[in-house]
Amino acid sequence: MKNWVQYIALIFGLMLLILTSCEPKEADIPTYIQIDTVKVQANESMEGTSKHQISDVWFNLNGSKVGIFEPPTRFPVIAEGRVPISMYAGIIKSGIHDFREVYPFFEPIRDTFNFVNNEIIKIEPVFKYKPEARFWIEDFEDPGMKFHANDSINYLSQISDTTPDNHLGYVYLPDTIAAFQVYTDIEIELSTTPIYMEIEYLADASFGIGVRLIKMGGRHEDLKPFTIVKANKKWNKLYLNLAEQFSVNPEAVSYDIYILFASGKGEEAHFYLDNIKIVSF
Repeated sequence: MKNWVQYIALIFGLMLLILTSCEPKEADIPTYIQIDTVKVQANESMEGTSKHQISDVWFNLNGSKVGIFEPPTRFPVIAEGRVPISMYAGIIKSGIHDFREVYPFFEPIRDTFNFVNNEIIKIEPVFKYKPEARFWIEDFEDPGMKFHANDSINYLSQISDTTPDNHLGYVYLPDTIAAFQVYTDIEIELSTTPIYMEIEYLADASFGIGVRLIKMGGRHEDLKPFTIVKANKKWNKLYLNLAEQFSVNPEAVSYDIYILFASGKGEEAHFYLDNIKIVSF
């Protein structure tokens, strides 16, 4: 009889332990982070436009990665009390949706929040360029353009947008012209640090972006375009990693960037460009 009572007591104790362990602890009740929009604050006279295409926010809690989130978003975080957080601006690399990375030229946002179980913390991240970032900018607002063409006819022109204080770069290719190419007016030195090109565009035909080797004696060699930008009848923005294209070449002294516009056979084409930046450290 004694053994039977001990057995019943043991079973009852195990059931109580299981039931107790299944009850949620207060510390396991999450706080929710809500991010509806993301902004960029730029000094337009030095850093160009604040328009951006930030696709994700990389969220860290107390130095540990929580996840990558695409606004608008709401996600749970297990934390309690005042805890430091950090957020990084994520981009779609070279327009390829499967390739996402932290944009190296935006400063991370660091803060400390008071986490309370089951409450919602709303955040609107405002990212800024790092102070050591350097810019080459063509926003087509100045009379002289920073692209030059080797062709006898330059099909790149400056036009007014819907407002007088906003201008665009415009390329019109008639059906008799198959292709047209322009080059930046700067030479980019070899570097191991990040170099990116930001470009906004609207186009009814595809165009290519590539690099040109500049060799000793001023000789040039165009490399195959590393990005083919598909036609898009809505304004879009790309972030292109240029440093990956600057392969070690014993003949190269420096590089510049070209844009190759092409129309379909026997068809005219229209390309609109704005807010082109080359950003480096």
